[in-house]
Amino acid sequence: MCVDSNNEIQNMSMKLKKYQDTPVIDDIQKGLMVGEKLDSSTWGGGDYKEEIITGSSSHGYTTVGFPTNFSINRLYEKKYQLVKTAYLQPI
Repeated sequence: MCVDSNNEIQNMSMKLKKYQDTPVIDDIQKGLMVGEKLDSSTWGGGDYKEEIITGSSSHGYTTVGFPTNFSINRLYEKKYQLVKTAYLQPI
């Protein structure tokens, strides 16, 4: 969380607690993976994002992956020229 004041910390904490206590049911089984080109030799990693989605034990980390009933959208700049507003539509 990026915050500038105690009030923002309190607001963000309350939002997180509310989402935890009363989640938006339609959004529980959705995933959005975004990878953006960072510089000429580094990009935000569709390959690594796929390891998170499918499950992996790589690079010192282990993930079990997303459940198979999840709907997952992928926006990887490696494959497409991303326009920043493209991030907003799946959200």
